[in-house]
Amino acid sequence: MVFCIQIAHMTKLDLIELVFRRTTIPKVDVKVILEAFFAESKKQLIEGEPVHMPNLGDLVLKKCLV
Repeated sequence: MVFCIQIAHMTKLDLIELVFRRTTIPKVDVKVILEAFFAESKKQLIEGEPVHMPNLGDLVLKKCLV
C-alpha cells in the first residue's frame, strides 16, 4: 500500500518561528506543542481517521497509483 502526501514548502522550524513571533510563546514550548500535534495527527492518519482543522481543511491519506 502506497500513500501520496503533498508537502508544503514551510518547514517545522519555519512554523516554530512564525508561532513564536505571533504569540511570544518561547520557541522551546512551541516546538513541544507542534511535535505533540504532529504526533497525534500522524496517529490519527495511520488509523485511517482524517484530521479536521476548521478554517484550514482536512488531512487525509489517499492511496496513490505508482
